[in-house]
Amino acid sequence: MTRLERLQILLTFILVAFTFTANAEVPRSINYQGRVTDPSTGDPLSGTVNLAFAIYSCESCTYPEDILWSESHAAVPLDNGLFSVILHDIPDSAFTKPDRWLGITVNTDPELTPRNKLTSVAYSYRALKADTAIALIEEIYLDETGDDLTGNLNLGAGGVGGTIEVGPDYANVKLRDNNNATTEIYGDIYGEVILYDMDYTETAQLTAHSSSGGELKLSNGDGTPSMKLYAGGSSGDLKVILPDSAINADEILDEPGVARDARSFIILTAEYQTLASVDITTPAPGYVYLIGRCDVYLTGMTVNTGVALLVDSPEGTPIGAYIGYVSGPVGTDRRHPAMVDGMYYNSEAGTFTYTFYGAALEESGTLNAMNITLTAIYLPTSYAAVTTMVSNPSDFPDAVPVPTYDLKGNPTGETKYKVDLRQLELKAKQKRIEALEAELEFEQARTRVTDR
Repeated sequence: MTRLERLQILLTFILVAFTFTANAEVPRSINYQGRVTDPSTGDPLSGTVNLAFAIYSCESCTYPEDILWSESHAAVPLDNGLFSVILHDIPDSAFTKPDRWLGITVNTDPELTPRNKLTSVAYSYRALKADTAIALIEEIYLDETGDDLTGNLNLGAGGVGGTIEVGPDYANVKLRDNNNATTEIYGDIYGEVILYDMDYTETAQLTAHSSSGGELKLSNGDGTPSMKLYAGGSSGDLKVILPDSAINADEILDEPGVARDARSFIILTAEYQTLASVDITTPAPGYVYLIGRCDVYLTGMTVNTGVALLVDSPEGTPIGAYIGYVSGPVGTDRRHPAMVDGMYYNSEAGTFTYTFYGAALEESGTLNAMNITLTAIYLPTSYAAVTTMVSNPSDFPDAVPVPTYDLKGNPTGETKYKVDLRQLELKAKQKRIEALEAELEFEQARTRVTDR
């Protein structure tokens, strides 16, 4: 059995040479030297030996989890019993607690006892964690424990940078460019974020109030308020405050709408009379689809007769008349449903009145309209052709002429035209696009003049 004279051990951590510059990487190694002798004579050995090293968390423990690091060196040369090795890649975790022991094994002999307790020199290895903190330990930003910001911290120079403000009851962050604020975050009483545009004008503000709740404010380029959104706090209504025309028809996609009128009973005569009427207000140009229906009751007829129904818009922008026809033979009683519909396109937003008319073809017996309804449905757009009949084809290059007939089926000699109302929709959209383009050109020209 060999003997390792620990009295001759020189254990040196490279870290104790405090000559490293800031941010230099500290070597993770230990230079270990010792002397191997014959235990029976005390004479130093020659040749080579195999050495194994391990760092333990306790003096005599043997469990694998107590070994914090280990390394073996084969055929280590001896010079009059002296050897020198470098112990490599020792982790930081090996020195996180005050008591550590180094165990050494020579060749196949049992590990030498007692283990060598590592002293404070070895613990300078932990300086690896602090080699970038030397310049900070005397700064006012850190308190005596070195972990809390106790004053303001300024970043950058020349008017570009930021400031972190820390006080007893607040913490703020401010960023600046050319000495002008660009972003501000406040933590005083309630949270607040303020953003500025490229001209350093406040354009957005997000605030969290403890009493009233969240608040979002958006401003124009000159700083004047444009839109506000309030959460309302723990009580009260939620609300959005918008300027006039902040949401127009193009932005809300002209949502559909409906209007309806209903009546129970009207006696029909040879003159057209109103069966039902609706007013509908549309937010933008678009279609209005009219559906008029009723139950027709004919009784006591002495001649062949029937009824005519139509929907029209005399107070708005009528496109044409729509006729429905029901009849019954002499001397019979008849009751059956009747329906007529019509489609109009209005090129402007507004309020329009639509009317459902009915008349008897011949006054014979009794003709009654019952369970009458007129429904108007507003539709902002069409996805295919929408055909109808008009008297004036000037707005429709693809109009097709169609002969007309009176209520009794006789030719009138008047020509009407089958057209596609979608052509009116496309024209209206083109006008809106041209108006928006003109507005944009005006704003661009105004900006160029202002920049000069």
